[in-house]
Amino acid sequence: MMSQNNRNVSVVIAVVLMLFVAVLVATRQGEGRATAVPAGYQLLAEVDLSDGPFADAVVGELLVGETAVTHLRLSLPNLDTPRFTLRLQAENGEPYTVLHAENYRTNQDGGGDWEETLPPGAYQLRLTAAQSAGHVTISHRAQPTN
Repeated sequence: MMSQNNRNVSVVIAVVLMLFVAVLVATRQGEGRATAVPAGYQLLAEVDLSDGPFADAVVGELLVGETAVTHLRLSLPNLDTPRFTLRLQAENGEPYTVLHAENYRTNQDGGGDWEETLPPGAYQLRLTAAQSAGHVTISHRAQPTN
C-alpha cells in the first residue's frame, strides 16, 4: 500500500511531466514560424503559404509620407515553393520587385533584406506564390532622405 507522502510525490511528478509536455508541444508548434519583428521595424505582413495559391494578392499596405529609404526585412524560413514573387506596387502602378525566384528553397534561417528610395505615396505589397509549406513575415522601416 502506498503512503500519503508517496502519493503526493507521484502527483507532483505527474503534474511536472504534464507541464513539461505542454511546454514542449507549444514550442514545437512554433517551429517554422517567422521570427519576431526586428528592433526598429514594424510588421508589414505575415503570410502562411499553405493558405495559397496567391496570384498577385495584396498581403500588406505601406504608406510613405515623404521620400525615404525604405527597408524591408524578409523572414522566409523553411520555404520550398515552385515560384515566389514579392513586389511593392505604387499607387501610380509602378512596380518594385522585392524578390522573384523559381524553385525557391530556404533553410530555417531563410530571409533577406531589400531597400529602395521610395517617393511619397501608398504602396501595396503583392505576392504571387504557389500553395506550399512555409510562413513568410515582412517587416519594414523607413529613413527620410532629407
